[in-house]
Amino acid sequence: MNRRENRAMDNWLAAEAAGDDTGAESALSSLFAWVPRLAPSPEFVDRVLAAAPLAARGAAPFVWAWRWSVAAALAITGIAVSLLPALRWVPLSLPSVSDVVKAAAGATGAVGEWLQTGLAAWAVMQRIGGLALVAVQTPEAMAGLAGSVVVSAAALYTLNHLLTLERRSW
Repeated sequence: MNRRENRAMDNWLAAEAAGDDTGAESALSSLFAWVPRLAPSPEFVDRVLAAAPLAARGAAPFVWAWRWSVAAALAITGIAVSLLPALRWVPLSLPSVSDVVKAAAGATGAVGEWLQTGLAAWAVMQRIGGLALVAVQTPEAMAGLAGSVVVSAAALYTLNHLLTLERRSW
């Protein structure tokens, strides 16, 4: 470090010690002015720029395929929309707009009923769970659960012991 850098660092530390935020910021900025900026070497930049057209050419088929597919979709949509008025002369029985709206409304109603039934079932299950939670919080229920845990642990130990004895007999 040279004298200017030392002086900038001393100014920064003094400003920090004095609690002068504005002076500390300006001193820190002048201190970092001496830090060299990081930049890639010119050879590296030349290699990257020389390789860039190769990468662009590799991606070009995908880009062009995407553009052509979007253009084709737009063209087909335009043709279909322009032919819509001619559908009234086609001897097909197309549903009217009111029939489509009625079907959509019926489907929406059916989904609503299904959701209402499901939510009612969830409400019943929530009520049962709340009652079970209250029942389990009593000392008698806790003692019963603790007893069940002890009995199941003993059964697991016994089963493991029996299986180990049987494996040894093979």
